[in-house]
Amino acid sequence: MLTKLLPATLFIAVWYLVSSFMDPIVLPCPLEILKTTFSIITSKTFFASAGITIFRGLLGIVIASFFGVIVGALVGINKNIATIVEPWILFLQATPIISWLLLALIWFDTTTVPLFVIALSVFPIISINIAEGIKRTDKKLLEMASIYRVKRIDVIRSIYIPSVAGYMISSIRIVVGFAFKIAVMAEVLAHPGTGIGEKMSWARINVETAEIIAWTVIVIFVTWLVDHLLMLLIDKRWSNKK
Repeated sequence: MLTKLLPATLFIAVWYLVSSFMDPIVLPCPLEILKTTFSIITSKTFFASAGITIFRGLLGIVIASFFGVIVGALVGINKNIATIVEPWILFLQATPIISWLLLALIWFDTTTVPLFVIALSVFPIISINIAEGIKRTDKKLLEMASIYRVKRIDVIRSIYIPSVAGYMISSIRIVVGFAFKIAVMAEVLAHPGTGIGEKMSWARINVETAEIIAWTVIVIFVTWLVDHLLMLLIDKRWSNKK
């Protein structure tokens, strides 16, 4: 416990020391951030703002996962499909997020922008991981299933899914934090009316540095909490299946 707390304690101590020599507008002290965070959490609009950002992030992940699993499975199973589709997946992966964000601001209304950018940015990560998991499925098990004429549904359930599960879980852990970062960034630029990014944007306009940092701390905590809950849910379902 001490080894875990020591880095955080040192960081806060250095932060407090540096902030004592600087203007609060540039770098507020940790105590001011704590007060601002408490003020935000206890405000009437907190759950509405945080809730819509979490909803956008999770919905974007669900949409990207749905299409990512399908496309990734097709790419992993069929080499001809992989030849056609993989360059497009790599194209989506290489395109800067800010490019999709700026285009989305032109193409869609402000409330759709975060969802579109999240789904499009997360999709390549999931599809690549699913395809890789299928490609690395034990060929000997597949040959044995073919020899004994095991039903296709049983092959998928007993061979492909266990092979892909680890890749899917790792991709989910990556995209959770990724999705919330994109959601907040999109809200900052799109001004959809509500959300954490919307609050941070107004804090920037009003030069409320403490509020920006406080919302950042909240986003970090929300990301950790969602990731932790998802892992607990996955572990529980996995253990029940065993």
